[in-house]
Amino acid sequence: MIYHFRSLSFYTLKRNPITNLSTNAMKKNTLLTALFIYCIQLTYSQSGQLDPSFGNNGIVKSDMGAHFNYNNTGRQVLIHPDGSIYILLNSQTFITKRLPDGSIDASYGVNGYSRALSFNDAYAALQTDSKMVIAGSANDNFFYIARLNANGKPDSTFGDNGMQTTAFAGRSFATSVAIQSDGKIVVAGYTTNANNDAYFAVARYNSNG
Repeated sequence: MIYHFRSLSFYTLKRNPITNLSTNAMKKNTLLTALFIYCIQLTYSQSGQLDPSFGNNGIVKSDMGAHFNYNNTGRQVLIHPDGSIYILLNSQTFITKRLPDGSIDASYGVNGYSRALSFNDAYAALQTDSKMVIAGSANDNFFYIARLNANGKPDSTFGDNGMQTTAFAGRSFATSVAIQSDGKIVVAGYTTNANNDAYFAVARYNSNG
């Protein structure tokens, strides 16, 4: 709900002989009340609006070029210092890159999309060199990590042709990823034992996987 205060009214307050409040004190109270109302006006009259410089009046809809219909959802958004927007899509896991105005960056991957990765429920982190690290789970048995170059193509210098897996004793699920200041990659999640008890799990990788 948005409240708009169109005008402020001030009243002259006389000394009240019963309460014995001074005129100066009453004036201060009036000023504070007016200031409070003015602050409310500034706070509540600024309604959130779509940015008309982004996409079509603030909205971007994408046709990913498939010849059939399938569901996909935006799972995570990452912002590059230059204003570019990376969106991690889930179901078939891949990254799409948008320019600051919402248009597709056709130079990224293939027409703005990285190749699909064979793991689910992924999370991503953006390195300072614009490479993208994506962590998820493959067949519930591994931590699965992939890295893309700044152009959206697989980074062949990381792991095995851009991918790395880590197996734990039981079923394993990666649920977060972060990049250290020295470039090492930390992935956290959980693993289960034969009784299906869940345990915290974390792995750290060198910058080359």
